[in-house]
Amino acid sequence: MVIDKEHNPDSSPASLGPTFEALCKEYRNILRSVIEARMDSQLCQRIDPSDVVQEALLEAYTRFDDFKQRKPMPLASWLRETAIQQLRIAIRKHRVAGKRSILRQVSYEQSSVYRLAEQMTAVVMTAQDRHEKTEEAAKTLEALHQLSKMDREILLLRYVNGLTNREAADVMALSETVVSKRHCRALVRLHQRLDSWSD
Repeated sequence: MVIDKEHNPDSSPASLGPTFEALCKEYRNILRSVIEARMDSQLCQRIDPSDVVQEALLEAYTRFDDFKQRKPMPLASWLRETAIQQLRIAIRKHRVAGKRSILRQVSYEQSSVYRLAEQMTAVVMTAQDRHEKTEEAAKTLEALHQLSKMDREILLLRYVNGLTNREAADVMALSETVVSKRHCRALVRLHQRLDSWSD
């Protein structure tokens, strides 16, 4: 996927090329990864990341004219910040509620972090039977949750969303060099955790 850095915030919606709806479609999966990088398995069962992304996109729509006038940051970075803000709001709401709703439970196996665990497992394993792969995926999932939010986000953007380091840097408002280094460190930390458990 190519992040379009030429979206001009001070243009009219028509001159942006894609409509806002098209932009939503382009960034929806990326924003889901941004959200899920900040959610543990317990939180994923209380809050649906897709709902948070939807609220973030609605909020972005209401503020889009202001964004175009002020152009405080690249579009991808602005959408990311909006999504993170909406996650904080969702977490506060659930803390206030103080109880868990069974109807709101989400299958964790459908999450981006779980898919990342499966992909990273495929990288470090040769072809083995499904039971062994499932056990290894569970270990990889646990190791991923021991990484920092930033490390998880970088790995999700790279391996689930298929972004390059440069594209991930655009989303995260970081330099490509920083993202490249953090990407490498995240992989090293992940493998170190997995290796320590196999000793």
